Formats: sequence, C-alpha cells, structure tokens
Amino acid sequence: MPNILYRDVNILIDEKDREILINPSSERFYHVAYDEMGIVFFNAILIKDDDGSYVIEGKQTLYTQHSAMGSDYEKLLCKHPKELIKKSSLFWLFGLYSVSGVHKREIHCKYICRYKEYCIIQREQILSSEYKER
Repeated sequence: MPNILYRDVNILIDEKDREILINPSSERFYHVAYDEMGIVFFNAILIKDDDGSYVIEGKQTLYTQHSAMGSDYEKLLCKHPKELIKKSSLFWLFGLYSVSGVHKREIHCKYICRYKEYCIIQREQILSSEYKER
C-alpha cells in the first residue's frame, strides 16, 4: 500500500543531485527560472510507492517563451500558439507576422522519480523574512 509522506506542500525535484526539497505550501521557490518551472510541484503530495519509488503528484506551471518573425502564417502556427502571432506590415507593402510572448500553462501532473534513494530536505516553517530595495 502506498505511503503518503507529505501532503499540501511545494516540492522541487533535482534528479541530478538526487534531492527533493519540500517547502510549506505558502512558500514558493524564488530561485527557479521560468524555463525550469517543470521541476516544481505546487500543492503536491509525496508518496513512497509499494516498490520503493517516490511519486510526486501536484500542479505545475510551465512557461514557454516564443519569438519569431516570418511571412508564412501556417509555418509559424506549427511552432507557436496562434494567440501570440500578430500580423504586421513592412513598409506597408508586404504582409509579415511576428511572434513574441510567453505561453503559460498550469497542469496537474504525476511524476515517478527516477531513483529509489533521495536526500529529502524539509523546510517546516519560515522563521523570518525581510526585503531590501537596492
């Protein structure tokens, strides 16, 4: 029977260093760039399966940056969301399309960890916090 180790937490998985970092659900991972958000799980649970594997279930926010320009709309549509493709003109003569923006998606995901053993770092509470402006 699967064993639930943590519930309603934010989890960051680092497969290379075999680490699972657990934050309280109120605390985000601010050091993760938007293109690496696929390793962060929000409102997640961490389960140890019957065969000893760790399983993470939670919500992920994925960001994809899009930037392109071209005259063939269909070609651009194959690689970019239509909501980010805008029609513009060059010197009012030629039709030109430009793509610029970030596509954000929120998904519910189940992730089966690659290894059986991990260092689990649990941050239980935030003791103090301060902000300094430059």
